[in-house]
Amino acid sequence: MGDVPANANAGCPGVGSTGAGKAAGCAGCPNQGACSTGQAPKPDDDIRLIQDRFSGIKHKILILSGKGGVGKSTVTTSLARALAADTSKQVGNKNDAVIWRGARKNGMIKQFLRDVDWGEVDYLLIDTPPGTSDEHISLVQFLLQAGSLDGAIIVSTPQEVSLLDVRKEVSFCHKTKVPILGVIENMAKFVCPHCNHTSVLFPSTTGKCCYTF
Repeated sequence: MGDVPANANAGCPGVGSTGAGKAAGCAGCPNQGACSTGQAPKPDDDIRLIQDRFSGIKHKILILSGKGGVGKSTVTTSLARALAADTSKQVGNKNDAVIWRGARKNGMIKQFLRDVDWGEVDYLLIDTPPGTSDEHISLVQFLLQAGSLDGAIIVSTPQEVSLLDVRKEVSFCHKTKVPILGVIENMAKFVCPHCNHTSVLFPSTTGKCCYTF
């Protein structure tokens, strides 16, 4: 097997192998084009800049979900508030929609990571869109190449359709070598604001499902 780039997929056959850039494990890898020619991928100057920008951030965590409507943004906000309770530094976030496509969107993600002065913070929680689209692939690749990703938290609800998407998210994390810090099951119970009684809305299934991963 030839040399394996640091940012390669889990199933990378190696740059010097006959299957370089053509094997099933090469699908979606940022080095696929270069490896298919038998040459090692060239270093990306922007990755060094991202490393510099993220040098003051102690922990970088992705918040993922396989589908929309599971409360991922609410979980991200709640987690951020809990973390902010122990520190005087908080990061504000403008919730403006960005409707872009393809390379322009990926370029914007790289520019956002590279050019923003993040300062000195303990945690950066990245609320990602649902699914595993180009944004997720680009974001993970940029951060892993910069050596700046602690892992991911996956948010789900007890319904079977959500569990199917959790399996996809777990598979995505395994293939991209992103550590899974935990899985949060949201919307399974309701706590009455008047008497604090807890009502079970849906049977808890996510925990059992995780044993199969």
